[in-house]
Amino acid sequence: MTRSQRLYALLLAVAIWAIGLGTAILSAERPAGSIVGKVAASDGSPISGAKVLLHGENGRSRFVMTADDGSFRADRLPVRSYRILARKRGYDSQWHEPEIPVEENKIVSDIGFALMPRDPSVYFSHYQRVFQPEEKVRITTRGSLVDGLEIALFRLDAGAVLRNRGHMGNLTRWGSDDQEYATDPATAFPPEVPPGALTPIATWSAAIPRSAVDEDDWFHRPVEVPQQAEGTYMLTLSATVRGKTLRDAYWFNVTRLALVAKRSRNQLLVYASDFETRKPVPGAAIQVFSGPSLVAAGRTGRDGLWLVPYAQGGDYVSIAGRAGDSFANVSAYHGESSRLSVLMYTDRPIYRPGHKVGFKGIIRDTRGASPVIPPLPSVAVWVRDPDGATVFKRDVTVGPVGTYHGDFVLPDEGHTGDYSLVTEISGDRYYHSFEVQAYRKPEFKVDVRPAAARVVGGDTQNVTINANYYFGAPVTGAKVRYTVFARTEYPGWSEEDAFYGGFAFGKDETPSGGEVVLEGEGTTDDAGHLALPIATARIEASGAHEQTHDRRYVVEVESQDQSR
Repeated sequence: MTRSQRLYALLLAVAIWAIGLGTAILSAERPAGSIVGKVAASDGSPISGAKVLLHGENGRSRFVMTADDGSFRADRLPVRSYRILARKRGYDSQWHEPEIPVEENKIVSDIGFALMPRDPSVYFSHYQRVFQPEEKVRITTRGSLVDGLEIALFRLDAGAVLRNRGHMGNLTRWGSDDQEYATDPATAFPPEVPPGALTPIATWSAAIPRSAVDEDDWFHRPVEVPQQAEGTYMLTLSATVRGKTLRDAYWFNVTRLALVAKRSRNQLLVYASDFETRKPVPGAAIQVFSGPSLVAAGRTGRDGLWLVPYAQGGDYVSIAGRAGDSFANVSAYHGESSRLSVLMYTDRPIYRPGHKVGFKGIIRDTRGASPVIPPLPSVAVWVRDPDGATVFKRDVTVGPVGTYHGDFVLPDEGHTGDYSLVTEISGDRYYHSFEVQAYRKPEFKVDVRPAAARVVGGDTQNVTINANYYFGAPVTGAKVRYTVFARTEYPGWSEEDAFYGGFAFGKDETPSGGEVVLEGEGTTDDAGHLALPIATARIEASGAHEQTHDRRYVVEVESQDQSR
């Protein structure tokens, strides 16, 4: 062989090896497709630099950015369905509905988004209003599209607030109940704060760094409040964005005083204690407000208690307490309820039409410290069907231990559904429900047994359906209706899936049966058996480069014997 012949043979071998390598690489490629779309604002103008996230069925994600004209393109997406989210600073994020299925070597186009501009917002997002003097006060703020906050701290005259409105609730509200902050309000402070009730203490600025903002442009930022003595305080925040001023306010207590209030029909009891020592606080000044009116006042005794007769109208009262510079405010509510407690039950939870229903009731007077038996000679009992019609009514004697009982027969042609058992005592009604259904207790059971737990795809699986009475005899001649479902079982993802940007083939956790592959009817033999051969499908890859997966078969059976 000449030198030129050897060189030609070497080049040919290299070419063959390169072709073989290319074939191997191509054979590793899995079916993939593309998604093309555009992100625009609600007015139709394109949005550049928007992030488009594509979430696969297995939870793995990929993202692309939009071009200057708002367009985006995602290539080499493994074949499956995707949920797509578009987001851009200054706009509300938007999900595309429905999910987008990607097919092999195909491009899904015309995927459009119309993002709504987001208004800037900022407000206090905190619920704790009581702090001890040694406790660090940190109040959380929340907002969007705001780069900095102006914070101001004031001492609040709680007495002036109470004299003006009688309670501290909704003090910092500018507008409606659900308004979290105010935009360009007419006043710098909430309108419920009386003039002269605020004394300035400090002001400072708080920057919102970009690192504190999440992907949806929201931030949670704590405000560190300088250490303060015991008293009531108010924080205000403001931010000016796009020529508009956003405001919110928040009040809190620095106190050692804790109040507990209990109210009955004609008395009010208040207990004052120290948060730290948990001991009673004697001499605490107590004021009671009904609306803006002061209706009672006094001081706690050595045991920290203050008891006062109170039988005035109105369910809600506001109670303020003060011990030195410590302030506390609680509310007390009294609502009338029935003096009796009645427990009713039936001998069974469910009946058929025509059945006898047995019932019993237990009555106790719960007005005192412990329940007692009320002196009742009888009670009225009746039963209503699902349509509200009365099917039974009788006065039933109450025994010496406060119980009553009775029974009645349901109509043979009565309605099915929920029935109400009603007991009436001195105009008050007490209810218990039970169910009436045209059911029949099962007399036999059915089970399904495969000949083998696993078979090779393409083979026949022999299944036996057995029907037996609960006392052991076979159910002969029973009608059997069967349905066979099949579904593919996917394994967990492999490392090579990372080649496709982190998308994986997750395990199918779908609880449904799958596709119906066989259904029909049959009859059990003298032994209560029905043989059901199921021809399974051969398991083959759907494409040249696809893996094969096991298939699970599920058999559902309904049966009825000849007597039904």
